[in-house]
Amino acid sequence: MVAKKREPVERLRATKAGYSQKDLVSILEHYDFEFVRDANHGLVYEHRELAEAGARNEASIMIPRGKELRRVYAADVLKAVEAVLAHRKESVE
Repeated sequence: MVAKKREPVERLRATKAGYSQKDLVSILEHYDFEFVRDANHGLVYEHRELAEAGARNEASIMIPRGKELRRVYAADVLKAVEAVLAHRKESVE
């Protein structure tokens, strides 16, 4: 039996605990977020499609440094990724 590969967003939907900066950055990069700059407390990523569509709040996100980040950062990444997925679905239709 072959196991079905889960999308990274599925893990975020299941739990918002136990993430490091590296984990959240890999999820963002999977959904085409691009590194913009290194801020004092973390890394800033932006999604060009969302920015062009006018969704500025979801288009830019900062992921702080750390190995055990607070749940709110995973929730922010989930919100941004779901905005990307919704935008892509809307663009196809």
